[in-house]
Amino acid sequence: MMTTLLLANLFFAPAVAATPALSGDYQRPCYAIDDDYLTTELNVTGNKWTLQHIAYEDDKCGQAYLIYQVDYKVKSEEQNIDMTTVEVSYMSLSDEVSEALNMVSYCGISDWKKKEKRVVTGKLCDEFNAPKQGDMIYSIIKVQGNDLYLGTMSGTADGKTPETRYDQVDSLPLHKLR
Repeated sequence: MMTTLLLANLFFAPAVAATPALSGDYQRPCYAIDDDYLTTELNVTGNKWTLQHIAYEDDKCGQAYLIYQVDYKVKSEEQNIDMTTVEVSYMSLSDEVSEALNMVSYCGISDWKKKEKRVVTGKLCDEFNAPKQGDMIYSIIKVQGNDLYLGTMSGTADGKTPETRYDQVDSLPLHKLR
């Protein structure tokens, strides 16, 4: 599950322009990646925004158990977006998940507590290296009505440099809520 959340962040790493028209809250309703069920939420406030992947126990996304959050600072030019990682964190939403994370010292942390945000910026979390402060993602966006389509990796477009900027958008949009 942890790997799926981390892959979701990499494959669906969003990009949001720092324009007033895009400011607000966005959500991607319940969707599946492998055997895991997630929702994705994005808050855009100027050039600062917060992305959350929320993991659920069931296919209806009724009982959340873990939140993976990345805070970014963004710079935009038309549809191109440069995202700088500010902070990466997890939050356990149950005592059972906290206990499981403690048993494996997930991200090198052995005192997880329910509903307590734990900053993991730059840490090794199982087989995933959480982004470091200052890490960049070069991406694109597409806006269609109230839908925001985010850049996604494809082929050699891995988003690690301006030359390898994401060149495709995900087929599932985030819907603007307000």
